[in-house]
Amino acid sequence: CQIMIFFEAVFRSCVYSAKGLAAYFNAAESMVSYLVNIALPEAVHSKRKEIPPMEPNEAKELLAFHSSRHSDVHNPKWEHGFLGSLRPFRGELHEENFIEVMECLRALAEELSAAAINRELVSDIVAIIHLSRVWAAPDGMLGSNCLLTEEQTKLLLAWADIIETCFVYLLDEMEEEAFSEYEAYLDGEYF
Repeated sequence: CQIMIFFEAVFRSCVYSAKGLAAYFNAAESMVSYLVNIALPEAVHSKRKEIPPMEPNEAKELLAFHSSRHSDVHNPKWEHGFLGSLRPFRGELHEENFIEVMECLRALAEELSAAAINRELVSDIVAIIHLSRVWAAPDGMLGSNCLLTEEQTKLLLAWADIIETCFVYLLDEMEEEAFSEYEAYLDGEYF
């Protein structure tokens, strides 16, 4: 709102001459540059979206779907989850699955830092990490059939690395460090 008042004031003072009009457009260009590079909220420059907090039980169930280890194989989440969307691969990686997996880890941070951890939970996380890498490898089902582009391979392996790093840090009770790569990814600073 203040920006519009600024432009209106500059325009009124400059509109009566060609020189004034040029000054107005220079001021407008400067303001747009300022907004794009500095003043706009972080969400415009990053992949951050408002993600509602997740309950631990919901996170466990979602991880089971993302790992394709959930018994409800008819649920669309099973087919379209992190691993389910890779087999059969339909040409697209779904970033929302990666973000949901990371938010599941965030919801389960306390549980993953405990002295004893649910075996099923560990199996779900390890399946997502391991199978992503195996399938993307040159001799894996995605790599050997040339189903992934070079960029998609890089992205899928980066996601697996970020998930693994987070998981290992959580096991070591280092929650703040656990999500640093994920935060960098969301801010567009990972690559």
